[in-house]
Amino acid sequence: MGFELSGFGQTFMIPVGLIVVAVVGVAIDETLAGGEAAKSDIGLGNEKAEFGIGPAKMSMDGSEVTLSKRERARTWASSELRDPKLPDRYSVKNVFDGKLDTAWVEGVPGDGEGEFVVVEFENPVAIDGFVLYPGYIKTRKTFVENSVPRVIEIYFDNEFHRQYTITYDLEIFIPEYELNPNVTEPSFRPMGCYHTGDEVNLSPRIVILDNPVRTSTIKLLVKSALSGSKYHDLCISECFLLFSEGWSNELPIDGGIILILRSLRDRNLGDLSIGADAFVEDLREKYVVLDYSKARYLVQYGKPQNQVPRTPTSPVFFPRLEESQVTQGTSIFDKFLNHTIEALVDSPVVVTSYESSIYLIGTKLGPRGDGEWFEFYPTIILSECMEIAALRELIYIDADPGCHYVIPEIKPPGSSGVEP
Repeated sequence: MGFELSGFGQTFMIPVGLIVVAVVGVAIDETLAGGEAAKSDIGLGNEKAEFGIGPAKMSMDGSEVTLSKRERARTWASSELRDPKLPDRYSVKNVFDGKLDTAWVEGVPGDGEGEFVVVEFENPVAIDGFVLYPGYIKTRKTFVENSVPRVIEIYFDNEFHRQYTITYDLEIFIPEYELNPNVTEPSFRPMGCYHTGDEVNLSPRIVILDNPVRTSTIKLLVKSALSGSKYHDLCISECFLLFSEGWSNELPIDGGIILILRSLRDRNLGDLSIGADAFVEDLREKYVVLDYSKARYLVQYGKPQNQVPRTPTSPVFFPRLEESQVTQGTSIFDKFLNHTIEALVDSPVVVTSYESSIYLIGTKLGPRGDGEWFEFYPTIILSECMEIAALRELIYIDADPGCHYVIPEIKPPGSSGVEP
């Protein structure tokens, strides 16, 4: 099974499980061989301040880029990290070159908050969305060691459109000197939450706008970022622009995914290919049951029966929807979309895979709970033949604020105490 590289030009196939791993595998070989990825003499550290170019003037002196066979544009950034040996190594052109092993790297102190990228077209275009690869995904090592955008803002013709929060799998890091009073040597990394190098984090984020926008310029501004494990340099590997009648360059994902999200946005359900045995959750009947005695949670449908007064170990039933949120609909499919569309349209949707299925994971809805809480992630599951196999929500439960996996781990129903 593979993703189809479609768009303008020829069509190729790559295995679905290698949508990002294929790039990572090559780069890891370089690292083991002592190649570019292993070098640290130049690195991506802002301590090399002489490499920075400072804020760029807003002018037409940017770099020319070809976004498709029909669209040409100029692009520039607020700053770039400069390598004296390879001046364009971290150029803003890399954001639109169609390559996943290059990246734009900003060149000012800090984690890149306030830095931006601008693309200006020769003629106004109708933009329907974009596919973003945040971070430096050339290797897992470059991704983890450098900063990634956490919150971005998009502007069309200098007018604010929307703010997007990009979620990542995170892990807590505690320096040894925090745990052992005999260790006095400070660590580069302070205690905190850091993005991991797993496949979900390296996967693309698709944003389908709630309505196409006609514009001459697009600006991507970084409002906040997550620090890298070694450097404080913010990176963006690629941004594929989705035009109303096509997309920029060759998409490294199946163009059918774009069409599915567009059909959901437009409610053109007749254009969707839905499997004969497709499972759609009825959110009006959904309860999350927290079972203290077995330290797990379950999903149950229908009204809870024979609830007894709560004890420290008795199960607790949390309805997915409040009474006021329960609405009537024409079908379970419509009901699901009524309560989840905001997490799937004009929101960063993660595209990843598990075994032979493709998962489109929407942004977080919730929380619900009392003391503990549940976060719901509306998810579209596609089969190998690009049919909708399920519309359901992945669930994350957290009993304590702080650092946790903000994208729930993908597992088949029942493997982690979740019963469909």
